[in-house]
Amino acid sequence: MKRTGSWIMPVVSFFLIAFVTVYMGYHIITALADPLRTVEAVVFVIEDSIPANGWFVRDEALMPRTGGITQPAVRDGERLAKGDTAFYIYHNEIAIELTDNLSELSRRIGDMEYVSEHTAANIDVSQLDRLIYARVSDMLNARDFSDRQTVLAQGLEFKSLVFRREYTYGQGADLSVALEALRAQERILRSERESAVSDIKAERSGKFTTEIDGYEETLNMGILDTITLAEFQNPQRDPRLVQESMGKQVLSFSWGHIIAIPEEEARFLRVGQAMTLRFTDINRTVVNFRIRRIHLEDGQAIISLVTNSNAATFINTRRLPSDVVLNSHSGLRVPKEAIRLNDDGRTGVYCLMGSRAVFKPVDIISERDNYYLVAFDPVTARASQLLPADKIIIAAKDIYDGKVYAGN
Repeated sequence: MKRTGSWIMPVVSFFLIAFVTVYMGYHIITALADPLRTVEAVVFVIEDSIPANGWFVRDEALMPRTGGITQPAVRDGERLAKGDTAFYIYHNEIAIELTDNLSELSRRIGDMEYVSEHTAANIDVSQLDRLIYARVSDMLNARDFSDRQTVLAQGLEFKSLVFRREYTYGQGADLSVALEALRAQERILRSERESAVSDIKAERSGKFTTEIDGYEETLNMGILDTITLAEFQNPQRDPRLVQESMGKQVLSFSWGHIIAIPEEEARFLRVGQAMTLRFTDINRTVVNFRIRRIHLEDGQAIISLVTNSNAATFINTRRLPSDVVLNSHSGLRVPKEAIRLNDDGRTGVYCLMGSRAVFKPVDIISERDNYYLVAFDPVTARASQLLPADKIIIAAKDIYDGKVYAGN
């Protein structure tokens, strides 16, 4: 016996499949006939830059080498005032050992003084923990950059912080007896060291370094105003300076850099103008210079630059490649296929605002292979102008201002 209505389900299924097929087919055909595609407007910066390989120029005072065992009193890049100790001279190996022991003892006394002046209740444990973690991070970073001096200095501070942190578990033990014994030992060591160590004072004020390269008497600030192409390509180096000197001081806050670029690239540059260089080998450090001189010779422009910033960063560097930024533009990035002319002949783009196409005029300020950079000022921008995150229509058929796109 046949069940009543057994034919209903196949019929319903057929119409459902047919509906879905027609619906999907309609939208596929519509998309092919009017392929709407959009991309967001984004803020973008482009630069016109060229590579260069320039010389660092400084006024430097050399410190003559002396007899005996010497050791710098400060780290490279630190500033010495006139009369400050620049080097220690040790009369023998025992004097070096005395100095090391005295330094370690002084640090220990400092740690114990900190501990004796605080109790477990008022020591900021969380602050000590943060400092310990910071020193570990600093040591790892310094190791990555092969900065042995920083690794050693941070290691000593790390030991000191760990000692203070460990004290919090001692519940404020009485350290007065031990501290007094260490102070007495320190007085004895200081007395012994005075007769075994002498020092060399800085005769002038300036940033200190032990790096000597032989160009100190050639690449000084005076050459910025006279340098020729031949001098740039092969500056004179005196190897005797390396042998006869143990340190030097950079005397002025100002320092210079000299580059050579094709004369054609320098046609818009002027003396007194600002110029930006990016030194990719030094963590992409960006330095802003002022153009002091432009010397044209044999198709090359020898450009002398001066600045007052980042002196310590480059104090041990004489020559380094860089990117010379000739121009920098900031705006909104727009694909070339999105640029259109409206009925009034104005250049602009159509943006999808809700479900409607809206025309927004643009001013092109720079062009690249597949996109334009258009002007954008966040201070004066209005809703009628192209804004960041606007959906720019890059593909559509028969587009016009106000056109409605269903389903968007």
